This record gives sequence, structure tokens and C-alpha cells, in this order.
Amino acid sequence: IDGFVDLILDDEDYHLMPTLLKGILSGVLIPDLGPQPAAIGVAVYESAQTNSTHRSGLWTIPMPGEDCLGGHAMTVVGYFDKAHPDNPLGKSYFLVRNSWGLNYAFENPLGYPGHALIPEGFFKRHDCLHSGILSVAEVSPMKGLTGTMAALWEKTRKLIH
Repeated sequence: IDGFVDLILDDEDYHLMPTLLKGILSGVLIPDLGPQPAAIGVAVYESAQTNSTHRSGLWTIPMPGEDCLGGHAMTVVGYFDKAHPDNPLGKSYFLVRNSWGLNYAFENPLGYPGHALIPEGFFKRHDCLHSGILSVAEVSPMKGLTGTMAALWEKTRKLIH
């Protein structure tokens, strides 16, 4: 590993965030490293601060007019597809490690105390991502990227170098 690189998304690229996250988590985005977690900044809305959310870790997509209380850095560590038989929730969720300890999400419905379950749709909205930066480990040179991923990677590298 040569360090970390931030994938900086423009407003028109936010819809790609779930695809990028799945690529990182599965190892497709950075084949030399294999599956990796991803650091991300998220916007924290009022609905993320309820007692129910604190107990379960289940986040929702914010409602129109809901106040954003600030941002929070978290680490995306997994993904549960809505079609997977071990996912009884009926929606696709990213499993996100929180720094608030095991007392957060102690009743997590998928059995991951200390982790939030954030709906896939949350990550498609620019107003839900705090600063639009996704940090991933970087190996040099990046190999195996094609199509949209390769174009986004090159666009990002030009912005940061």
C-alpha cells in the first residue's frame, strides 16, 4: 500500500457512490488489495439521532426539510443486498462501522452492534454525503480498472495531483 487516495465526487457523480463502495468492498476496484473497507464522511440528519436509530443502527433517507446536524466520519465495511436470504429487511444496506462503541446499535437487526445499517439510496444523494470524499487505500500503479470506474479514477487523480 502506497497510502490513501480520496475519490472526490462532483454533484453529477454522486449516483456512482454505491457502485464505488461495492467495488471497494468486493475488491473489484483495487484488485491488487482485494476487499477493503472505505472511509467516508456522511451527513447526520435528525432521524439518525433518534432513540430507535441509536438502538438498532438503522438509518433512513432524510425526509424533505429534515435538518442536517453536521457530519461524521465512518467506515463502510460491508453490504447486504435486499435479495440476499440473510437480509430480512427488504432493502439493500451498507454496514458502516461507527466510532460510538458497542452501546450504539446494540439491537442491530443483523447482529452487528456498533455498526449502522445505512440504506443504499442514502449514498446516492449529494446532500447525504459530507464533502463527497471517499478514501480508499492506493496501490501503485492502479491496475484492472475499466469503463466508468477507470474514467472516474482518472478524473479524481487529476483533481488531487
